Amino acid sequence: MNNVKQFAKEARARLLRNNYNKPTQKMPSTRVFKISQNAHDEKLYEKVCDIANEQSIVIDPIKRLMDETVFSKLNETGRFKYVLGLSKKYVSLMEKYRNSTRNNPLQLACVLAD
Repeated sequence: MNNVKQFAKEARARLLRNNYNKPTQKMPSTRVFKISQNAHDEKLYEKVCDIANEQSIVIDPIKRLMDETVFSKLNETGRFKYVLGLSKKYVSLMEKYRNSTRNNPLQLACVLAD
């Protein structure tokens, strides 16, 4: 926290002096959670298949994919990035699901029969 205050003071002083050189310190890094590619994607794909196979209209697919423990630990910008990353994953996984059902008409018939 002290580093952030010091960074802000330096930035303000540079603005007042019209000195726009680089700061003496780097801005402290923030924690960013990234979604892993392998096992987590398989779990997400299973959830997306469940969402796609539901008979009713799903109004909150991103919330269903969200990990509440990770989401609750993030700050506001981290939450935006997390939700945008999940929505990007959702779109790509839904497209993958649609392509797999398009290529396999028996699977689609089983889904419609349920």
